Amino acid sequence: MNAPLLASLLLVAATALAQTDKAVEITAEPHHHLAWQNEYFRAFKVEVAPGEATLLHIHHHDYVFVIIGPAEIVNEAQGKPPAKVHLEDGQTKYSAPTVHLVRNAGDAPFRNVAIEFLKDKEMKTSNPQDSNDEGTTKTLQNGTQKILFVRDGVRVSSVELQPQGALTLDERSHGQLLIAVSALQLKGKTSTEKMKIEDLKWIDAGKKTLTNAGDHSGTFVMLEVL
Repeated sequence: MNAPLLASLLLVAATALAQTDKAVEITAEPHHHLAWQNEYFRAFKVEVAPGEATLLHIHHHDYVFVIIGPAEIVNEAQGKPPAKVHLEDGQTKYSAPTVHLVRNAGDAPFRNVAIEFLKDKEMKTSNPQDSNDEGTTKTLQNGTQKILFVRDGVRVSSVELQPQGALTLDERSHGQLLIAVSALQLKGKTSTEKMKIEDLKWIDAGKKTLTNAGDHSGTFVMLEVL
C-alpha cells in the first residue's frame, strides 16, 4: 500500500473514532427521557423542538420508534450523508444499533417513543411462521391488526379498535407492550384503563382480551415478545 493511501485511510479511521468519542450514551442525551423499562424493553420519550437537534448519541441495541404527530427531520447517522425524512403520525420504524443525531426541520415538535430491544442479541431467531405474517392485516371484532415486522423475537403491530372493538392477545406470547398513538380506554377482564397519547402499558403473559370501551376509535402499537 502506498504512503498517501495509507495516510488517507488512517485519517478516515481517526475521524470516525473521534466522532464516536464525541457521542453520548442515550441516557445522557437531554431530548431522550427514560419512561419505562423491564427485562425485555427500555422505552424513551423523545421531543425535539423546531430548529433544534439532539446530541450525537449511541444506540447499542436494535430498537423501534413510534412517531407521535407528523414531522420533518434530518437524520445524520455516523458515516452516512444527512438524510431528510418525512414521518407520519403513528408511523413505526425499526433500526439496528447506530450512532446518530436528529435535527427537527419542521415547524412543530418532533416527538416519538423509542423502544430498545434489550435482549436483541439472544433473541435473533423468531418463529418462521410468525415472520411470514409480516405485512399482513388481521380483521378483528370492530378493528384491525396490521403486523408491521418481526425482529429479534418481537412481533410489532399497529392496532386500531373502533368502539367495542376487541383484540384477543396471543397466549403464547411472553407479554405485550402497548404504546398509545391516540387516546383510548382499554377494558380488560377486571378493569378499564384510560391511556393518553404516548402512554405505555405492559401486559403480562396469558390469554386476555382487550376491548375499546371508549366512544371513539383508538390506535396503539403493540410489541409482543414471542
